[in-house]
Amino acid sequence: MKNKENKKQTKTRQGINMIPSDADIFGHFSNEDTEKEPGKSFSEMLEESFSDESNLNMIKEKSSESSEDKEPGKSNKLDAYPDPQDEIDLHGLTAEETELKTDFFIRDSKAKGLSTIRIIVGKGTHSKGRAVLPDVVEKKIVDLKRNGQVLTFKWEKGKKLSSGALIVYLTSKSKKGT
Repeated sequence: MKNKENKKQTKTRQGINMIPSDADIFGHFSNEDTEKEPGKSFSEMLEESFSDESNLNMIKEKSSESSEDKEPGKSNKLDAYPDPQDEIDLHGLTAEETELKTDFFIRDSKAKGLSTIRIIVGKGTHSKGRAVLPDVVEKKIVDLKRNGQVLTFKWEKGKKLSSGALIVYLTSKSKKGT
């Protein structure tokens, strides 16, 4: 009976066994493979696992996946796009006005045959609280991207919080939905 009570005390609320402070930790983590080859270090066993052909193929596959762009050739397409050909400054507008003007500006720029535009939203340094315009414009551009009006966009300085403008790459007229 006392043994059962001790066992109950060595489990967590989730029923996972806890290792007593006086226990031999190495005994809990040993298995048959390490007992057969007691002279092997962890680094040796790790190297052996990498030498397995299937593991090597898996590692190569994963590393090649991570090095590829999500959309192959997208960065090459963007290299062909010119610097911004027109821009709009949305400082001081409400969220509703910003959404409407962004939509109109992108569609109008596309109708004019422009490829690259800049939308200035500011960083919100003069706002009482968090900047609203960057989120509103980004959401509108994502919607227009889904509708085939926009190829992609990027924040001018790489990150939303440090940028006050977006560079928008418009789809060509030959695409559907234009």
